Amino acid sequence: MSDDFVAEAREYLDQLDEDRAAQPERLQAARDELARARQRQEVLRPLGDDVTAINSVDGTASLTLPTIASKELFGARMAFELLGGEDPDDVVTRYFGDYCQGDPGVAMLVFSAALTTIAGEMMPVFLEDLERHGDWTTRVHLIQAAAQLCADPPDLG
Repeated sequence: MSDDFVAEAREYLDQLDEDRAAQPERLQAARDELARARQRQEVLRPLGDDVTAINSVDGTASLTLPTIASKELFGARMAFELLGGEDPDDVVTRYFGDYCQGDPGVAMLVFSAALTTIAGEMMPVFLEDLERHGDWTTRVHLIQAAAQLCADPPDLG
C-alpha cells in the first residue's frame, strides 16, 4: 500500500469522525432554522389563505380544497420534516391541527402529497445512493416487507 493511499484513508476517516461529532450541533441549528422559517411562513402565508370552500347547490354542505400549489408545497414540507428526524407525531399533529385546521379532507390531500414526495422524489435518491455504495438489498427488502404485509396482515381489530 502506498503512503498516499494510507494518508487519504486516514483523512477520510478523520473527516467521518468530525462529521459524526458535529452532527448533533448541526441538527439543532437546522431545527432552529426550521422553527424560525415556520414562524415566518405562518405569518406570511398560512395554508388557510389557499383553501377554497365550494358550497353545494342547496348551500347545506361545503367542500374545502387547498390549491394544488399549496397542497404540494405543504406536502413537500411535511415530507422533509418527517424524513429529517422530526417527531412524526408532532409533525402530523401540527399539520392536521394548525395547517389543515382539523379538516380531514384538506389533511388527506396534504398528507398524500407528502407521501408522493417521499415515494417519488426522496426515496429513489436515497436508494440510488445506497446502491451506488454497494447496498443491493434494501430495495428488495422494502418490496418483501410490502409482500409480507399483504400476505399476513396484522390484526387491526
